[in-house]
Amino acid sequence: MIEKIVEVEKLSKIFLFTRSLKEIILGKTEQGVRAVDDISFSIQKGEDLGVVGESGCGKTTLGKLLVRVYKPTSGRIFFKERDISKLKGKKLKDYRKKTQMIFQNPYTAINPRFTMYDFVAEPLLIHNIGKNEKERKEMVFEMLNKVGLNPPKEFSGKYAHQLSGGERQRAVVARALILRPEFIVADEPASMLDVSLRAGILNLLKQLADELDLTVMYISHDLSLIRYLCNIIIVVYLGKFLEIGDTREVINNPLHPYTQALVAAVPVPDPNFKYQKVKIKGAVPTVPQEPSPGCIFVDRCPYVKSICKEEPPPQVKIDGGHIVYCHLYRGGREIK
Repeated sequence: MIEKIVEVEKLSKIFLFTRSLKEIILGKTEQGVRAVDDISFSIQKGEDLGVVGESGCGKTTLGKLLVRVYKPTSGRIFFKERDISKLKGKKLKDYRKKTQMIFQNPYTAINPRFTMYDFVAEPLLIHNIGKNEKERKEMVFEMLNKVGLNPPKEFSGKYAHQLSGGERQRAVVARALILRPEFIVADEPASMLDVSLRAGILNLLKQLADELDLTVMYISHDLSLIRYLCNIIIVVYLGKFLEIGDTREVINNPLHPYTQALVAAVPVPDPNFKYQKVKIKGAVPTVPQEPSPGCIFVDRCPYVKSICKEEPPPQVKIDGGHIVYCHLYRGGREIK
């Protein structure tokens, strides 16, 4: 029987802020950015799920909601059938032993006053794991060794500024795994690294996920990374899902115009390759907008129809579990 480790129901996160003096005088004191907007999905145990989209589409906010860095505005999050949406205090602390996050920028994720030993050992102290300092030291050295920071004794005394980018990323991975969690959110785990270092970090994550029986949600704008690491992909735009399915199927046969544009933007190392041009308009909005009554992508879509402006797109299921949210495929077939 397939076990759902994470299940999300109608999840939303709205960030409120105060606007200009004129709007305050008029009584319009707050406006919201809908970073995650009424989404539902589940993650199976052992699954490698990829979430892709342009910067500002809500990918990182979704990840932070799942590990409860952020509290949902509405909706529910279940971890192994337990509702963790409103956990507080000790119960929330206990939940965080089972879920961890690898943040995008390893340099800002590490306290510059901490040695690598202090940085990796801190979660053990917070959760009171290990009988004594000797046992915790053994656990830290074992994890440093697992992530490739060898010899552990030498690296344990170094500070963040004394490490290379790849070494800092490995230290962040070690801290995330030291509690032996069941679920990991990896936010752009290789985006801050040189191309020559990325393969090593990605192979390390893949190896440790298999070895420690981890369920991982990878967040990235790099489709090649997602294709290498993940078996399921979700395409996100302004907090909404646009397409879901088997990674290879979605990349080889993208249905939504936005997914087609993302795939077309990936460089192919073949001078004779002819790129498919998908002319989407503009860019991701940088200021909050009123939610569209229709499709969230309506202002940029090259195939927009009148119904796209009036009604939200239906969930259309294509063969093999491939799902697209688009009026162009009503009834499971393209109607452009």
